[in-house]
Amino acid sequence: FKDLDQEADVLLLCGDLTDYGKADEARQLAQHLADLRRMPVVAVLGNHEYESGQHAEVADILAGSGVIVLDG
Repeated sequence: FKDLDQEADVLLLCGDLTDYGKADEARQLAQHLADLRRMPVVAVLGNHEYESGQHAEVADILAGSGVIVLDG
């Protein structure tokens, strides 16, 4: 992710952002996305996040790191 903001205008993450939908995985992803502070990041959750039952926490973690999480 480090140099991606030099190659693209926006990053869209399309579902299944984690392997098992766990909050710990979302925190790791948020840390990796921190390098993209200058680039808008938009995401939608996938079935991995919903099936874990932690989808709200995953969305909150990502939103807290500046990711625009679309829902609905």
